[in-house]
Amino acid sequence: GSLPTVIPNIQLLYNPQMKSVYNFVPGVMGLILMLICAIMTSISIVREKETGTMEILLVSPARPLSVILSKAVPYFLLSIINLTTILLLSRFVLHVPIAGSLLGLLAVSLLFILVSLTLGLLISCVTEKQVVALLISGMLLMIPVAAVLYALLREITQKRLAVRNVDSEKLKPQPPE
Repeated sequence: GSLPTVIPNIQLLYNPQMKSVYNFVPGVMGLILMLICAIMTSISIVREKETGTMEILLVSPARPLSVILSKAVPYFLLSIINLTTILLLSRFVLHVPIAGSLLGLLAVSLLFILVSLTLGLLISCVTEKQVVALLISGMLLMIPVAAVLYALLREITQKRLAVRNVDSEKLKPQPPE
């Protein structure tokens, strides 16, 4: 006997319209949040170390943990404002739907912000100069930036190839009917 024929049924479950904005908005959102949190936090604390005010703050009656938290809280609040702005712009300007739980998205985003702030604090602990903190933060953050740029350039290239293929099909001589 003959084997049964298998006919694949291919369906796009995520982004069936193939809109690139659905892919890039979450990536840019993470990039902006990480840049603000990690770079700005690390630079601000290292600046305090460079100018000598960190030592003054650490010998003050305030506990060292509260000094460090007071440096991180403004960037946490700034990141929450950034998150709100990005979500509103993506929903109402770019028309990217927020599928699933908004509360879950906010919870995961707040966790991401806290981890990014912690990364900035870690970088500030191992560096003594603002330039070094900026370079280390930049190098660590260039990995996701490079991935986003690669995806963007790949999509642009594929669209150009698709347009070329369509144009070349139009240019082929049509057989007489």
